[in-house]
Amino acid sequence: MLNNSDSNIIPKRTFNLPELKIVNLGDVHYGSIACEKNFFKKVINYIKDNPDVYWLSTGDMLDVNISKSPFYDPSGLEINDEFNEVVDLLKPIADKCLGFVGSNHSHRIHKLAGLNLDQILAKFCGILYLGNTGLINCTFLNSRKNLSYYISMTHGFSGGTTLGAKANSVQRLYDMVPNVDLCLEGHTHTFITTVKEVYSINRSNNKLVSNTVTLCVCGHCLNWAKSYASSSKYQPTPIGFPEIILNGKTKNTEIKFITPTNI
Repeated sequence: MLNNSDSNIIPKRTFNLPELKIVNLGDVHYGSIACEKNFFKKVINYIKDNPDVYWLSTGDMLDVNISKSPFYDPSGLEINDEFNEVVDLLKPIADKCLGFVGSNHSHRIHKLAGLNLDQILAKFCGILYLGNTGLINCTFLNSRKNLSYYISMTHGFSGGTTLGAKANSVQRLYDMVPNVDLCLEGHTHTFITTVKEVYSINRSNNKLVSNTVTLCVCGHCLNWAKSYASSSKYQPTPIGFPEIILNGKTKNTEIKFITPTNI
């Protein structure tokens, strides 16, 4: 269900800023022994300390390390501990969250007990839960035309390990709502960004118009050598979170990659 609601109204946030920076805190897997907690906390402080920096999440904030998991690690945090620690970390930046989507690690609890742990986490933190696929509107009030950016986001469930498969998965997200400006997807622990030039018909003035769409696969926060990825023969990928920069005067999107060495 789009935006976890039967309504077709898209959640909207307005900003009186020259530009908006949005960090995606996705695939943190807090509670795993492989989670780079210090890096995660530094990024949280960066969001908290800068008025033009906001955030969202494409899921797997929690590792949900349970015995029925195929990658259960008895050295990881208990679910109760990882949940409470994440709530304490996110509450100071809850007002700067644009949206939060569901994910497969939390779905482990849903299958066992019918509880939506991502939704519960969002409620405890006071942030907007958008279901499995979210759509949001970020509008700049200081531009002449109240410039808007539409963002779609999901965690994703792709099993593909090649770069092509991961890119194709976020392309399918774009295909669902093809007139957005930005598509974000997590799950595959890889950072990929690309730009599409797309055309559509403006029916109000009978013209063909072009639009630039940015697609991004959104990174992660896990130390490869300490995680199940190494034993499962998944290739290592850089740790980091994308920072999306939206220009408030011209329709332009830029993406940087925040890593432990540049924060």
